[in-house]
Amino acid sequence: MSGTGSESMAASGHGRRDGVAAGAMSLGVVVGAGFVAAGVVGWLADATDGDNSDLFFWLVLLLGGGGLVLAGVAMLRTRPWASVAVFVVGGLAGSLALFWSVIAPVLAIALVVLGVLNARRHSRGTG
Repeated sequence: MSGTGSESMAASGHGRRDGVAAGAMSLGVVVGAGFVAAGVVGWLADATDGDNSDLFFWLVLLLGGGGLVLAGVAMLRTRPWASVAVFVVGGLAGSLALFWSVIAPVLAIALVVLGVLNARRHSRGTG
């Protein structure tokens, strides 16, 4: 009996590329939405020490970083290298605000790695 369509795709490498892209998209949505949610919760809970400049930087880093990560997700399939650049900047911004959590920087690094893998596979597939 012949293999299924997904087995054929995996054997040709297209399944793996789509898996990496899907993983990057999923992780990007989680990281981007997490940064935005942390910014909103921090703003509502006034997570700073009362200094509005702290709140300003908190919001810029988290909302801006989350927005950039989500923008990178939106262009992952059409402009993969640009999405990697946006993942790096957005991940750095959000991770600066949440560095103490350890998980935020680790997830941001994982997102950049998935983005690079996707971009490399996309470049080889079209080149």
